[in-house]
Amino acid sequence: MALILQIVVLLVVLVGLITIIMSIKNWHWAQMLLLLSIFFMSLATFYLGLETFRLNRNIRKNIITKEKQLADLQADVRALQRGTISSDPAVMRVFNSEKFAGEVPYDAEVEGRMPSLAVWTTRLQDLARARGKVWRNATPTAIQQTGQVTVTIAPAQLAPAVDPDIADPSAEAPAAAAPAAPQGHGLPVGAIVYAFENGAPNPAAPDQGAQYIGEFKVAQATENAVVLEPVQAITPFIGNRILKSIQTKKTWSLYELMPADNHALFAGLDEAALKALLPASTVNEYIRQGTPAKPDDDEYHRAAFDAAAPEGNQIGPDDAKADPSKVVEWRYDRPLRDYSYLFPDMMRERSVMEADIAELKQQIADLDAAQASAKKLEALRTKERTEVSADLKNMERDLAFIKNLRAKINSQIANGRAQIENLLKQNADGARTLIAEKLAELQEIDRQSPAPAPRSLLNLPN
Repeated sequence: MALILQIVVLLVVLVGLITIIMSIKNWHWAQMLLLLSIFFMSLATFYLGLETFRLNRNIRKNIITKEKQLADLQADVRALQRGTISSDPAVMRVFNSEKFAGEVPYDAEVEGRMPSLAVWTTRLQDLARARGKVWRNATPTAIQQTGQVTVTIAPAQLAPAVDPDIADPSAEAPAAAAPAAPQGHGLPVGAIVYAFENGAPNPAAPDQGAQYIGEFKVAQATENAVVLEPVQAITPFIGNRILKSIQTKKTWSLYELMPADNHALFAGLDEAALKALLPASTVNEYIRQGTPAKPDDDEYHRAAFDAAAPEGNQIGPDDAKADPSKVVEWRYDRPLRDYSYLFPDMMRERSVMEADIAELKQQIADLDAAQASAKKLEALRTKERTEVSADLKNMERDLAFIKNLRAKINSQIANGRAQIENLLKQNADGARTLIAEKLAELQEIDRQSPAPAPRSLLNLPN
C-alpha cells in the first residue's frame, strides 16, 4: 500500500511539473513561481498530513491494549494491597512476573487467600523483631593492642512515619517522598553485637570466605562510629581477619541478636545452590533435609510424620514411641544449631588448637635444633671414630709387634732358664765332685800323715 501511494504521489508531481512548464508561454514568471510554491507547499502539507495520520494510527491502535494493561495493573495493585482470593487472575499475573518466577510465596490451602500488603508488612516486622536490629556496611578502621576495634557506621535513614497496621491499604501510594534526614546509628554504649564479614562464603576453603568475627561490647559511641571491645580474647586468627578487613576496607554487619538457625532458610535451594553456599563437611545434611530416613540414621537425625512427603504433620518422639502405628514415614531431620553457643565454643576450641599448634611448632623447632646439634655431634664422633680406627690399626700393629717380641723374649727367657738350670745342675754336680775329691784328698792326707796335734785343723770344733 505504501509503495502504491508513493507511485501515485510521484505521478502527480510529474504531471504537475509538466503542466506548469508547458504553461510558461502564456504566464508571467512571477505567476509560475507562485504556482510552483503553491504546488510544493501542497505536497508538503499532504506529506505532513499522512505522517500525522500514521502517528495517530500507531499511537491509538495500542490504546485498548494499554487500557487493558492499566486495568490489570490496577487490579494487581489492589490485590497486593488488599489481598484477594486465590482464584483471582491477578494472583497469577503477579507471581508469574520475573520477580517471583511463578513461585507463589504463600500456602493457598492454609491461607485461603492471598494476604494483603499489611499482612506481609506485619510478618516482615515479626521477622525483623525476631532477627533484631542489624547495622549494615560497618567499616573497621583501626585495632588497638587491647583488642578494641574502631568501626565507622553510616547514619541510619529513617523511613516515613507510617504505621502499616493502621494505614489504609486502598490508599494510593505517595508519589515521591523526599528522603528522610540521616540520623545517628543508634548503637548505645554497653550494647552487645555480633560481627560478621560481608561477602560470599567459600565452601572449598571456608577460611578464605566471609567469616564470623566475634562478639563485641560497645565501649564508646559517637555520631558515626563506635569502639567495640571483644567479649572474648582476640585469637591470632581473628586478629589477622580484623587486620585484613581494615587493609582491604571490607565491611561488616553488626547483629543485635545472633542469627537463628531454621530449616526454612534453605528449603527452596537445590543441591547445586547448597553446594555453592555450604562447605562439603556439612552440605549433605542440608541436601538430605526432608528426604526419607536411612536405617543408619540415629534418633537425632530423623523425625516421624503421619503421612508421606510432602504432606504430613510431624509427630513428637514421645508420641511416636508410645503409638508407632501413627508413624507413616520417617524423614531425615537436620538438628538445628545454636550459633550463640557454638561460635564462642568453637572460638575457644580454636584458641586451644592454636596454642597446641604453637606448642607443637616450638617442639618441632626444638627437635630440629636438637637434630642439627646431633648431626654436628655425629659428624664429630664420626671423625673421632675415624681417627680412633686409625689409632686402633696402629695399636693393633704395635700389639702384634709386641706379641711377637714378647714371644721371642719368652722363648729367650725359657732358653736362658733352661741353660741356667743346666748350668746350676752342672755347677752342683761339679761342686759335689770337687768336694768329694777334696774330702778324698784330705782323708788320704790324714791317713798318710802322723796324728794331728790336739788343735790341728782336723780337730777343730764344729
